[in-house]
Amino acid sequence: MTEGARSQTLSPRQVRRRRVIVLVVIAALVVGTALAAYLLLRPEPLPAEDYSSTIKVNNRKYAYYVHLPRTGRCHRRWPLLLVFHGYKHPVDHLRALTAFDALADEQGFISVYPEGYRNRWVVDDTYGSSHDVEFVSALLDQLQSDLPVDPARIYAAGLSNGAFFVSRLACELPDRIAAFGAVAGTMSRNLKDECSPSRPVPIVLIHGTADTFVPFDSQTALPFSYSVSVTVPETTAFWVDVDGCSTSSSVYALPDVPSDGTRVWREVYGDCRGGVEVMLYVIEGGGHTWPGNTDTRFADEARAGGYGNISADLDASAALWEFVASYALP
Repeated sequence: MTEGARSQTLSPRQVRRRRVIVLVVIAALVVGTALAAYLLLRPEPLPAEDYSSTIKVNNRKYAYYVHLPRTGRCHRRWPLLLVFHGYKHPVDHLRALTAFDALADEQGFISVYPEGYRNRWVVDDTYGSSHDVEFVSALLDQLQSDLPVDPARIYAAGLSNGAFFVSRLACELPDRIAAFGAVAGTMSRNLKDECSPSRPVPIVLIHGTADTFVPFDSQTALPFSYSVSVTVPETTAFWVDVDGCSTSSSVYALPDVPSDGTRVWREVYGDCRGGVEVMLYVIEGGGHTWPGNTDTRFADEARAGGYGNISADLDASAALWEFVASYALP
């Protein structure tokens, strides 16, 4: 071997050292790439303040109001709850009545209050219109663009006309909304006859037996549809059938607050396809109201408007959130 060749030969110690250097460089590149990817792809923190905005769909202008939880501004994706108002029902009143903003702060979710065109929701295709459903779809697109929303954990709840509309969303947007809650509202006859969701739908219904606006056991004409309402038992049976649940339910009595004129029973229908449940809270003696908010202002309004008793036996907002939050889209 020549002198030049001998000068190129590395000792075992030098070989080991070079291998260590190469491995360190590779590890640094891997870690650096992973960190850069994390920083690039991680969700942005939530904005600091609540806000409102508008969307135009088919030449109709819709407003919406967003509450952002106060429980942290960490980099994560947040569940989102859409809350739909009743017929001609102001959004500000709904926010105070349901107290979902405070619950959002406690439980860590974004609460959004859409406002219907002309302050109502079209609950079926009676008017040949799907504009409101298209608005909700566009709203979800916008919210997912503006905020770090978890697309698998989007939920919908509604009161009265908003509850009827939530039933329509359960029929038409189950691929975007994971679970549903309806208070003091069922579904229209037209919707029931046409509804065929693409998957089993988890839904909780909360309804008073003394509701004179949307009667528990009889149908009534609807001011926001050419159709009539479906009774609570028929609506429950419809979802039990659609979801392939057992037709027998487990029934539980909730602790009673004697002074409110109501009793509450929870019916749970299980063994459904897709691992979902159908749940019904029967507010015995309850009116066309949102259970749980016993503020005297709302109690006085309910009496003056002929809406009936507000049950203190059930916190409808907490019960609804507990139900829907247990589901996520695959």
